[in-house]
Amino acid sequence: EALRWYRLAAGQGDAKAQFKIGGHYASGAGVAQDDAQAVRWYRRAADQGHAGGQFNFGLCSVKGTGVASDPVGGLRWIRLAAGQGHAGAQAALAQLGMQC
Repeated sequence: EALRWYRLAAGQGDAKAQFKIGGHYASGAGVAQDDAQAVRWYRRAADQGHAGGQFNFGLCSVKGTGVASDPVGGLRWIRLAAGQGHAGAQAALAQLGMQC
């Protein structure tokens, strides 16, 4: 039921809803697990400046999960998320010895 509402909101450009749909596809909650679909939704949210979308899209890009591996591009997205105060992105950069 929640996924249906997220889809409606995402269709109207709601970045948070797009991010949530990405999470459903990544985990397989209410849909068949599909990394490529998760990445597509994370990218939509990321393109709108959603920090969680930027971080998750960046991680998928670095790891090559659901998308061709692009460590340089992925780190750029993670840095954008970290710059917005996303704790996970900041921690990931710190583990790599980087800053935003």
